[in-house]
Amino acid sequence: MSIVFTDDQIRALILEPKPLPHDYRKRLRLRQKRGHREQELSVQGAEGHAFHIILRQSSIDPLNFSVMSLSEKAYSDFG
Repeated sequence: MSIVFTDDQIRALILEPKPLPHDYRKRLRLRQKRGHREQELSVQGAEGHAFHIILRQSSIDPLNFSVMSLSEKAYSDFG
């Protein structure tokens, strides 16, 4: 089932601070996958929303990378 967010809800989720845990560097060791390296981290936003931060980096070009922040609701549809 698709989840529909209003523009205001999207804006609020984007603007919500997402503090990283103190050990985030250890937990974000990128793992090799097919053609890229990837890792994800679950964080609690300042307003209490759950987010999944996903990092991806090309195995060929380390400057080619993506950082995605998905709300838990969107993540359940995405993953």
